[in-house]
Amino acid sequence: MKTFYQLTSKGFKLMEKLEIALENLAELGVSSVEVEEALCRNYYHLFILFKEYHDMEFCDVDIYRIYEGTINLHDLESQDLIKQTYNDND
Repeated sequence: MKTFYQLTSKGFKLMEKLEIALENLAELGVSSVEVEEALCRNYYHLFILFKEYHDMEFCDVDIYRIYEGTINLHDLESQDLIKQTYNDND
């Protein structure tokens, strides 16, 4: 039983803006690690998915295995940041 997800346009646009902000701050010599921690604190899990999968689908089983259950896909989905694209139970 697998469910596949993808970032919504809202989640994708938010992460694009965050990525641009990180690049601009890096150009100013601000430590990217500190900035990522500060800016991504609220969206850390979404940022991981954005960096890893960008606009591709990802599977809940793989995400659970790779990140040892630390990413709450249901929480991201409830915030309209990711959407379910396929469920093999259907």
